[in-house]
Amino acid sequence: MTNEFITFFQKKYNFDERLNLADNILLKYPDRVPIIISSESDCINIDKNKYVVPKFLIFHEFMNILRKRMKIDSYKGLFFFFCSKSNYKGNSILVPMNDNIIDIYNKYKARDKFLYILCSLENVFGTI
Repeated sequence: MTNEFITFFQKKYNFDERLNLADNILLKYPDRVPIIISSESDCINIDKNKYVVPKFLIFHEFMNILRKRMKIDSYKGLFFFFCSKSNYKGNSILVPMNDNIIDIYNKYKARDKFLYILCSLENVFGTI
């Protein structure tokens, strides 16, 4: 699984710039974490890719917020994969939807202190 936006984000900002950006966010908003959302599909229309999310928000609540912003059909399943700490090359993990954002962030944040999430769509209830 590849993640083109992360590659774009990494090309746009070098590691030190990303680290500085994340440090500034964490300093300015100590009760929030920086998240980068990307999609492997052109079917997902994301209006923005950088989010600063409250630490104690439950992940499924954040997922519902994203789903509304993306205007996805009700028969489509939205899946989120978290890139592991050790690499940016697409080794991704699904996590339980009832975890707090801070728990996911602490477990899967990258070395540049951003949490990278890849979105994917699947037809889960058949097509209409």
